Amino acid sequence: SRLAIQDLTFESNQPFVSKGNDILVFNGEILNWKEILKLIPNNLLENNINSDTKFLNFLLSNELIEKYIDKFKGFFSFVYFSYSKFYVSFGRDCFGVKPLYYAIEDKKYPIFSSTSEAISLNPAISNNLNPKSLSSYLRFGFFPSKQTPFLGINEVLPGTYKKLFLNQDYSLNHRKKEIKFDLQNVILAEVIKNNQIDFSEKYFMNILKSSCEKRLLSDVPIALLLSGGIDSNLLAWTYKRELGINLPCFTIAFDQAPNFDESNIAAETCNKLNLSHEIIKFSEVAMQDQILEILGNLDQPFIDTSIIPTTILCKAISKSFKVAISADGGDEGFGGYTKYLENFKFYNYLSKINFLPNQLFNLLKNTNIKKFSKIADIFLEKKDLQKSIFFHQHQLWPNKLIDKMLINKQDYFDFGCFYENLEKFNSLSKLS
Repeated sequence: SRLAIQDLTFESNQPFVSKGNDILVFNGEILNWKEILKLIPNNLLENNINSDTKFLNFLLSNELIEKYIDKFKGFFSFVYFSYSKFYVSFGRDCFGVKPLYYAIEDKKYPIFSSTSEAISLNPAISNNLNPKSLSSYLRFGFFPSKQTPFLGINEVLPGTYKKLFLNQDYSLNHRKKEIKFDLQNVILAEVIKNNQIDFSEKYFMNILKSSCEKRLLSDVPIALLLSGGIDSNLLAWTYKRELGINLPCFTIAFDQAPNFDESNIAAETCNKLNLSHEIIKFSEVAMQDQILEILGNLDQPFIDTSIIPTTILCKAISKSFKVAISADGGDEGFGGYTKYLENFKFYNYLSKINFLPNQLFNLLKNTNIKKFSKIADIFLEKKDLQKSIFFHQHQLWPNKLIDKMLINKQDYFDFGCFYENLEKFNSLSKLS
């Protein structure tokens, strides 16, 4: 079974079994597979590669995956079992959009699933709750790194491809291979060349148009989920003005919660761009009818309540569309939230004391964060400091100030422990 987006026939159905009884289970999309296919010598190509599933299986079965996986653009996770060569390999996209979990039964048999709950049903796997990961969740709002709610289950890290060789009884042997194509090694490497950052307006627009165009790869109709935010409106503008594509737009409206309702902004955007627009009403009755189903479909605790209106919106348009393009991250990357304006005001105050020696800042190492919020309250002239406690908003701040003011290196910014050290964080903060 699969959500057929490319190749609407049964030929790409899952699990995908090849002639040698090798098995591929693939979740997601590889958006640039046609481009990568052109890089492969003609004498190695096979006929009838008309979907990303067949493309991925071709690379895996011909031992070409290690050469080309770092070129993948998209969101995916997969597990491949080679019956002929007795190994299992698996991979996950560099942003970790598609989930993939694993456990080792009796310390020797690997188990994989796109949900941790499915693995926890195996009686040989511990389904005891992990206090450390739950503590991280309560602090950051998500499970960082490899952590899951369960002690015996781990998450495959984003941007990882591994090959594990098996014995004849399907148990693990000592041989394995790992390739990293994560954010640091792939995405930043494309932007930072010769220690110079190429992030000009022209570069950004080329990347934006290319990314939007890649997401049109589909054999079924495509819609656009439009809110009042900077990111989805930027997509609507790019598709219409830059690519000449008229995507039908859908927005959810909150009549009973006007502070959350962005449908008027979305309607204005569609009016200016001459795009079709349908508004789906969010009602308390609809939420009550579907809340238990939504919670039941969640594999783990999920802190973002927007999952409720998003699910209702997607269910409403699913009768006509299998694919809907949405947008995330634009506000974080380009200062779309009003709290970032408060951060800049806060920086103006802090920059005036930036001449002070490092020794003075070192005295603050054991200072309670709450005291900093009180100081910040004064700096911001008693404005709403919830928007500007700088320990959680420094991705837009200069490195020099960050280096001085970061007291606890686990408090880098909203993404928690995603970055392993300050050097990696600084390389990203330069992009901002």
